[in-house]
Formats: sequence, C-alpha cells, structure tokens
Amino acid sequence: MEKNKLIKIGHYTVRHQINKDCESSDFLAFDTGQDRQVEIKAFRIGSDHIESILLQTQALSELRHPNILSFYEIGEQKGFPYLVSEYYDSETLADLIKSKKSFSVSDAVKRMSQILDGISYAHNQGIIHNDLRPENILIGDDGGVRIRGFGISIVINSLKGSDNRQKEITRYTAPECFLKGEAYKSSDVYSLGMILYEMLTLRPVMVASKREDMMYKIAYVPTVHPSLENPDVDPLLDSIVEKATQKDPVARFRNATVMKKAIDYYLGLPEKEELPEPEKSDNQGILNLLLSRMENNSDFPAFSKSIMAINEKTSKDQYVSARDLADIIMKDYSLTNKMLTLVNSSFYGGLGSGVTSIEQAVIILGLEQVRLMAGAMMVFTQIQDKSNIDELKDSMIKSYMSGLIAIEVAKQVKSKDAEVVFLCAMFQTLGRNLTIYYMSDEYSNIRVLMNEKGIDISSASHEVLGASLDEIGVCVARYWKFPEAIIYGMRSLPEGVVNKPESKLEMIRHFSIFANEICDVAGHGFDDQSINKLIQLMKKFEPGISISEKDVFRILFDSIEKIKNHASVLGINAEKSRFITSLFSFAEGGESSELNRHIKCTGTAEISHSPDEQKAIDDISGKKPDGFRTRLIPLWKKLTGNRKLK
Repeated sequence: MEKNKLIKIGHYTVRHQINKDCESSDFLAFDTGQDRQVEIKAFRIGSDHIESILLQTQALSELRHPNILSFYEIGEQKGFPYLVSEYYDSETLADLIKSKKSFSVSDAVKRMSQILDGISYAHNQGIIHNDLRPENILIGDDGGVRIRGFGISIVINSLKGSDNRQKEITRYTAPECFLKGEAYKSSDVYSLGMILYEMLTLRPVMVASKREDMMYKIAYVPTVHPSLENPDVDPLLDSIVEKATQKDPVARFRNATVMKKAIDYYLGLPEKEELPEPEKSDNQGILNLLLSRMENNSDFPAFSKSIMAINEKTSKDQYVSARDLADIIMKDYSLTNKMLTLVNSSFYGGLGSGVTSIEQAVIILGLEQVRLMAGAMMVFTQIQDKSNIDELKDSMIKSYMSGLIAIEVAKQVKSKDAEVVFLCAMFQTLGRNLTIYYMSDEYSNIRVLMNEKGIDISSASHEVLGASLDEIGVCVARYWKFPEAIIYGMRSLPEGVVNKPESKLEMIRHFSIFANEICDVAGHGFDDQSINKLIQLMKKFEPGISISEKDVFRILFDSIEKIKNHASVLGINAEKSRFITSLFSFAEGGESSELNRHIKCTGTAEISHSPDEQKAIDDISGKKPDGFRTRLIPLWKKLTGNRKLK
C-alpha cells in the first residue's frame, strides 16, 4: 500500500499486512469504534453465497474461552468476504517447530492440554474447527495458547463450490473429510494427534509435494509412534497419539473432551484416575474373539508368554544380558536348534559352524537381532508344526521366503536394516496365517466371498470379520509387544504405483511388501504372464526401490535355492509343499526360451557355454530333464556373471 494512504476494510483501518497466501491475506487493523486492534482475514475469492456463509459462521461470535481467539464478525466488501477476530501478538506453533526450538515432552503435553481445553469447549457448543494445524495455534511469551481459524474452512469450502468434500487438504486433515466429505468432532481429534506428534518430534508425520500424494498418505500410511523419533516419549503417550490418529473415526477419541482426559491423566492433573475406556472400533469384537480362541488353544498360552517375555526383557527400559535372553530361548529345544542352524548359515553372513550356543549368538550378532529372529522362529515353529492345513503350511513357507527375498533386496540397495526388513516381510501375512489357523471356518467364508464377488481379500475379510487381516495381525503383534518398527512394516499398501518413501520406516515397509508380492508371482508357478508381472511389480515400486531386473531374478532364484536348503531345518517336507513345487516350476519355466529372449532384450550379454552347460540348456528345452539344480545353472550364470551356484 502507498505510504500514508489509509485502506479500509469495512469500518476497520488497515495498519499493515501480516501474511498472505493464494486465497487470502491477513491484516493487522484498528477498530476505531471499540478502540482495539484486530486481525482481519480478507479473501480474494468472491462469492454469491455470502448470506449462507454469514449464517454458517454466526455461532462463532458466541465462542468465549481463554484458549480461543475471540471471533468478532464476518463481513463482505464488494462481494469478497472477510473474517475479523481478536489480535494476539505471538509466535505460531508452526514457527516454533520450524525453528527447531526444543521443548520437553512435558511442555509439549501441557500445551496440548490447553489446546484441547479450547477445542473441548467448542465441541460442547457443537462447533467443529476443521482446520486445526500449527499455523492456527498461537503461543504467547508466557506459554499461553490461543487457537485461531474457526470458520475459515467453512468460508473456503463455500467459496470453492457446492461439492461438500474438503477442498483444502493439509497433513492434519482427517481422511473422512476428503474421502466422504464429512467432518466430525473426532476429525478435530485426528488433527490434534498429528499436531501432538509434531510437538514431540519437531518433524511432520508425513511430507508430500502434491495434493494427491498427501491424500494418499493420509488415507493409507499409518502414523508411527513418536517414541521412534524421540526416545523420551513413553508408551502411554505413544498410545494417545496412536489412538488420536486412527484412520477410522470410530477408533479415535470421540471428541476433544475425551482426549483431554487422557492427556490430563498423563500429566497427573488434577489427580490420577483410571484412564478413560477407549472407544471400541468396529473390528474390536473379532479381534477379541481371535485372542480368546488363541488363549484357549492348549499350546498358545505358553508360546505367547515366551514371545512376550523376550520382548519385555529386551525393551528399551530394561537391561538384559546375553545369558538372560539365552535362558528364555533355550526353554524350547526345537527353537534353540533352529536358531543355531540359521545363525551358522549364510543367512547371517556365513559364520561357519563356530556358534555353538544362544548366548554366543547374542554376543556375536547382538541382542536385537537374536531377539527378532527368536520371535519369528517361535511363530513359525508354533503354527508350522501344529497345523494340518496344507494352505496354512504353504502360507507360512511363503512368509519365510518373503523374508529371505526382503533381506537380499535390502542388502542390494545398501540398507542397514536388513534383519528388521526380514521380520517385517515375514510378519506381513501374520493376520492371514492366524486367521487360517484359529478361525478356519471364517477364512473359508472369506475365500468363498472372493470367488463369488470377485473382490480382493481385504474387502472380503471386512465383510466376513469386520476387520482386515492386516488389522488382525497388527493387533496380535502389539499383544506380543513386538517393536513398533516391525508393526509399522506389517501394514499393506493400496493398489497402484506407490509413492517414494519419506522415512526409514516407510522404506522398510516397502521392502517387506515388495518381497511378499514377488513371492505371490513366483508362488503361482511359471506361465506366459510371469515375466510381465515381475516387471510391472518392479515399476510399481521403482520410486522407492531402484533395483535392476537382473538383480530381482538373481535374488528370487537365490531365495528358492535357500528355501530348498533350509526346508529340513524348518521341518518342511519340500516334496509335499504345493508352494515350493510352484517355486521350482517357476524356476524351471524361467529357463525357457521366453525368459532367455527377455534377457537378450534387456541387454544382458550372452555367454559361451561348456558342453555340460549346453547339455543342461538342451535338457531344459525338453531333452532328458535332469532335475531342478541342473536346470537352474544356465540362467543363474547369465544373471550373476558366471558365479557358481551353491
């Protein structure tokens, strides 16, 4: 504005501009009638629905609370609406987070309690904010909190058209606001949970440059526990953030009042009382039923107790020695034998046969890796050994195979989390495996529904069980007190091309799912579409996993060979396993001329063959088949540059 020239908005005199974006400008102005400074948000988009906007925001003028900026009026000037509210000279929470000004966990929670006090008051008046984010939370020099922005989402969405789906999408927007065009009090709770996470970690839960990518992440990418970023955050606070940020509105705190009770309990204000009972989600009943059946199984209680003992012994709050952990593992002779065999195998870098005790394995490999492997082998052994269901046995073998592939993919891209990736991949189908084992009738109904309606397993399980198989697996993993990083990696991704991972945890999750989907392709044997399916799979994950086709084929065939070698250790009869038979079929089919032509097209150099190797190639073409191992040699040599097959 020109110097000394007064600009008026309504009867307010503008002093200077505070902020602006593509849709509005914020001004500091003076109200001469009331002798006070005010803040005005003037929109640059005109509307024919001013009267409707005035009516919708009328109740805002009645909000009077020490943690809410007073809302004075909404007006219009030349068809352009503006909002007038109290002016509060302070920093925004966004400024504090961006500047990385550290504040303690206690300070963060105390500020959230003040925010919740204001939002709780609004909810009791029947008002939903629907635009909660750090930019709309002001922090005074005295630590006091004020909330602004009530009514902004109403105006913006009214200005942009009649579609009731939320137009403005931020990382704090609850998924139902844009998926269903609905906002509830629990939608504000979701936003507050995301804000609390940022206050505790000084980093956002998710980042995306495009609106579509942000919507995808809000709808499908789970919120991790803040303790993974800030070790000062304890499990109770983790659980509050987790509950507040559930994708399902019913699974969150019902409103800000209920969330505030949980926060105040954490702070001990005014005195400790029983933590409010969580709102029951739609899937709680089926999860309780599964746990009940597991507990009533004659083998499960002791097995479950051992898993929890291992995880509790090695939690971050406890010190545990190699002997302590070894004592728990050695109570199960079969588990001990499997552990030592695998530790001495090439799985852990080929330690030879020098590791003769679990205690020694803990010292050499580290507490964390032995703990994770013990948990995986406990689950595998329990279900694999006790089940007489062929489909379940194959599913467990596939889980193990996925882990083998995942660890090699992680190593190929030089990830330092290969062993964690192995566990995530192996537990990716935990919910499915447990459902087959403990709820076989329900699982049969899921399969029938998939065939009759042509729907995927997730949709079918929701219809039959009221929960996805992912949710069931996550629930049990939490019951067993598995690390949150493992639980995060157990969740599936939606169909279509996946976005580039924004964090190490997302990267681990992508490795896990990529490995399981490779297993799905190979586990159906070889057909005319097998190669195309693998290539499409690589394209799907290309934003986050850059790996060549040659390396994928090498890893796949290497893992098939490992399954063959590990089968006896794991108590698997390879000849009776349909899955392993299909893997061998895939490998044998992969030796066909079709795959050889594909290798030529992708630029893989041809190599000369010895008479014995040429004989093997001729055998693959239909002359005198000579077994799986012989058939694997030529392709293996092409893909690995003549490295010898183990």
